[in-house]
Amino acid sequence: MLLSTTGYAEASTCLRKFQYHQVERLVPAPRSTRPAIRKGIWIHRALEAYHLDGNWAPPLNEMYRWAVERGMPGEEAGDIRAEVDRIIHNYIDYWAAHAKPWKVVAAEK
Repeated sequence: MLLSTTGYAEASTCLRKFQYHQVERLVPAPRSTRPAIRKGIWIHRALEAYHLDGNWAPPLNEMYRWAVERGMPGEEAGDIRAEVDRIIHNYIDYWAAHAKPWKVVAAEK
């Protein structure tokens, strides 16, 4: 059995949470998630897409649509999308200048 770091952490603290998140791929409703955690989820998803195929904007737009459809105000979701967009651009720019000794070998799904 292979586990990601996130999967291992979830399984070691709560097997039910592991089942819901890692096996059934369920995620908490946006209104039930603290703003900092919500933003981290969006960043994680955008970085995953960036490292898998370089195209991180569509998944970010999907996160926005998903959040609005589940009750998050459009303006709030738009603010998060804009901030995550800025963070990802800065991440890409930073590593373009500093990545000489580093190479991405895998991205967690």
